Amino acid sequence: MKKLLFLTSAILIIFSMNNSLSQVVLKSEDMMNTGDTVRVSIADDNNIDFTSTGELVNWDYSYLNATSQRLERARPVQSGGTFSNIQFGPNAGRYASNYFRDFLGLPIDQLGNFVPLPINIEDVYRFTKIEEDSVSYTGLGLAIQGNVIPFRSDTIEVAYELPLSYGDEYSSRGYTRINLNPFFDAQFIQRRQNTASVDGWGTLRTPFGTFNAIRIHHIIDEQDSIFVNLDGFSQWIPINQPRTHIYEWWTKFQDLPLLKIETRELGGNETVTEIAYRDVYLGLDASTNEVESNQVSIFPNPTSDKIQISSTFEIDEIELRNAAGQLILHESINGGGNHQQIELNLNSFNAGIYFLSLKSKNSSVIKKIVLQ
Repeated sequence: MKKLLFLTSAILIIFSMNNSLSQVVLKSEDMMNTGDTVRVSIADDNNIDFTSTGELVNWDYSYLNATSQRLERARPVQSGGTFSNIQFGPNAGRYASNYFRDFLGLPIDQLGNFVPLPINIEDVYRFTKIEEDSVSYTGLGLAIQGNVIPFRSDTIEVAYELPLSYGDEYSSRGYTRINLNPFFDAQFIQRRQNTASVDGWGTLRTPFGTFNAIRIHHIIDEQDSIFVNLDGFSQWIPINQPRTHIYEWWTKFQDLPLLKIETRELGGNETVTEIAYRDVYLGLDASTNEVESNQVSIFPNPTSDKIQISSTFEIDEIELRNAAGQLILHESINGGGNHQQIELNLNSFNAGIYFLSLKSKNSSVIKKIVLQ
């Protein structure tokens, strides 16, 4: 009888372990979508291990320290103005997109290395389309003189084929031509090849928390070229880009990768160019409209029942996520203006740590809640 009880207990323990480390299947619902805002921390570590992968891996990056932060926003296409709505709005056919957000991967600044630009390109954006079976990059946008000038991609790059799980592989090409006329007689062409594989799964630890995760390895081969016309002399100038590797760790319902390590390959060796991870607001970026932490107070905290939210900025949405990052509560707040007082009942949730996101149209703040 004792042997049977021991065997039963062992089976239950093994089942519990396997269940807690179940593999993640990435779907469209897990991706960033219109209106979402995500705080991302940037860290420095030239010796970080980005090679370990496979099955049941324990990735521990909990030691990372943020040196700066940025706020990732999925802006509605309509907010880009008339031209963006025509090119990427709901009536744009296969180019109909969900949102656009900042894009750091277009080396448009290199144009200034060849010719002096008579215009100021303030920001670069990328338009994104979310479907059940894929996430695609439909085009780019340049912010010039306060306007978003959109450019469709002749070949739409599929960034993620969905659903996505361990062992999956896919590849896709993207081709985009940017014509700067009438601002300037110049053109920019970007050709990209994205070869991706889900090469690992296991447990990921970051300063944001511990999660079941899969790892996606993107290999980006890019060939860019610039056409300029100065005083009747015109020429296409090729820009050879080094191969880029992007390692992403994803879990459910987090909108963006929990961790992203980007490298550049030269001579067969990879050099880390960026380490970015999902995080709470740390006050390390004054360049965005992130709400100051002291504009919101929550009490009591810790709590076992209700919390009172007092805010000096207008709250439009409330989201509550558990320590695993799962969205467990979403409420829309109608009106109220500044100096809002909101009561939130949490007595239906288990004890633990939660993250409360308070969002307005242009700002957000995240607070940690301890439920006893």
